[in-house]
Amino acid sequence: MAILFIADGVNKPKLNYKRIIFWLRQIILSYDCILGDMTYILCNDKYLLDINYRFLKHDYFTDIVTFDYCKDKTISGDFFISIERVKENSILYNVAFEEELLRVIVHGLLHLLGFMDKSKEEKRNEGKHQIAHVEKHKEHYGNLFSMHHHLHQAKNTLVKSLETHEGHYQHHIGGKKSKPEGFVVHHDNQPTKLVNRAEFAKQNLLKVRK
Repeated sequence: MAILFIADGVNKPKLNYKRIIFWLRQIILSYDCILGDMTYILCNDKYLLDINYRFLKHDYFTDIVTFDYCKDKTISGDFFISIERVKENSILYNVAFEEELLRVIVHGLLHLLGFMDKSKEEKRNEGKHQIAHVEKHKEHYGNLFSMHHHLHQAKNTLVKSLETHEGHYQHHIGGKKSKPEGFVVHHDNQPTKLVNRAEFAKQNLLKVRK
């Protein structure tokens, strides 16, 4: 389970992404939910306008478009964020670009947690409240997320091993040999899907761009 930040067509802002990911994980936990897979795609206005119109039929600029893949209490989704729109709004609201970007990032997560659009001021206050909550409780969750990090690394090692061990499976698409999207491992009669999330997110992004 992972949170990824990918820049497409823009320079990736120089932020402390490890800390941001830590914040987002704690917010999810504070609502008694479980982190699934979330990908933030940082792009420009034209890119996001195309996404907004193609999938939502909205012909206007926006700062973020969120795609919800949540199941029960497992939080998963893709977020497309226009860096140009965030920069313009930071000037409009007289705040630092980094603060506005963080607000938008948190706002996307709040959508997945069941919050709907409110006024700009209400959304801004929500974001600040969540950031304050993260700062207050970050030490409490430190060991938990350290363990999660090690488990995530172990999962990636296992997936890589399965992908390179060709003797046990054959996977073809249109007659051409291909890597599978993931593997299902059974333990105590409970299935668990293992996926190379970075590669999976990359392929989804390429599909959107076509």
